[in-house]
Amino acid sequence: MINRLQRPSNKTVFYVHAIVQALLGVLVFVFPHSCGVFFLEGSTSNGIESETGHLIIRLYGLLSCANAWILTVTSHRATTLTKNCLIYGYAFCYVVSFLEICNRHVRGDRSVHLGFFGIIFALFYASFATVYCWICFTSEDEEEVEESSNPVFTRYDGGLKLDGLFLITAIGFGLLGVTGLLFPKIYVLIFNTGNLGVGLENGAAKCVVRLYSCLICATAWFLFIIARTPGQRNRLAFVQTLSIYSILATVTIIQKNQDENGTVFGTIACFIWGAGHFVSGTFFAYFWKRIYELQAASDSESLAEAESIRQNGVSENSPLV
Repeated sequence: MINRLQRPSNKTVFYVHAIVQALLGVLVFVFPHSCGVFFLEGSTSNGIESETGHLIIRLYGLLSCANAWILTVTSHRATTLTKNCLIYGYAFCYVVSFLEICNRHVRGDRSVHLGFFGIIFALFYASFATVYCWICFTSEDEEEVEESSNPVFTRYDGGLKLDGLFLITAIGFGLLGVTGLLFPKIYVLIFNTGNLGVGLENGAAKCVVRLYSCLICATAWFLFIIARTPGQRNRLAFVQTLSIYSILATVTIIQKNQDENGTVFGTIACFIWGAGHFVSGTFFAYFWKRIYELQAASDSESLAEAESIRQNGVSENSPLV
């Protein structure tokens, strides 16, 4: 039966995944309370129904939308390196996420109860985990594609030094993701002045932190491999994505910090967390502007050179007097 199943093409998987991820990101960002139905069968007495949990859910939604854009751009006429990087990253993300959901169900603390909505929740991650593992261990015969190049996006990026910035961001994302996976309770330092009794203490909240951390780890992997590979299209997509994601994340954190319920109190950890997003958003917004300026200058030089060649050609072919 399995042998007769036709392997889905990478292009189809990426296309469907990007749409689903974008829709998911928008829904959970706009309606974080709706995610409560996937935990505790909609009970409002624990964890995910706290404002603290809603903040993590909204950041997960923002990161899902960011990944949808990255996936859409980087998978178009992608090289083998880019496709493999995307497949391995998402295979890890969804396999670990599904295992965490199963872990929470097996623990019996009712943080994730696999009722009707819980089964839908688990099947979502199981489906993507299965598909990505399937295409991860099977090959697809596709024509090799070379990355598009542009003088603006050479190895040194016209003096912009994007390699170093992407490397620092990838390390930051990686450390944040690994820490969240191994020690989810450490996020409590950001909230409620370290009060362990509110928001992130129960199993549902820990599950959300780990799901968010899995996606962060995948994003760090994409930054380290794809973003640091020369190519106009991919690098500009990462600059745009990180700029918008970081700015929106900063706004979301500030908004929660201003809530009267004290969801995010002004601790040092909270300040560093918010400031890190703000600095990242500012830097990438600046480089986004500089890239377009360099692109415009490069286009102007190309047009001037073409005009010069045209005029010289006419002059050389004109009759001698």
